[in-house]
Amino acid sequence: MDFTKYFGTPEEEMEFMPIIPLNEDGNENTDEQDIPTELPLLPLRNTVLFPGVVLPITVGRDKSIKAVTDAYKSDKLIGVVSQKDS
Repeated sequence: MDFTKYFGTPEEEMEFMPIIPLNEDGNENTDEQDIPTELPLLPLRNTVLFPGVVLPITVGRDKSIKAVTDAYKSDKLIGVVSQKDS
């Protein structure tokens, strides 16, 4: 998929980030029985995520990077929460 039609090129300055919803067939692991009772949490500052929407995020803290990397490598879920103040 060519995302440049949504995001443009890195040289272009953008005032907003487009939100790309997934279709119903694109959602994975949405069945409640697949969600574990404990999840690693990823707090995000200045970002709000909505269900069924693909949005790039920036992860910078060592613990957050490890949580995302471990979840990605083992095809597991992580919980994402909005952080009010750090």
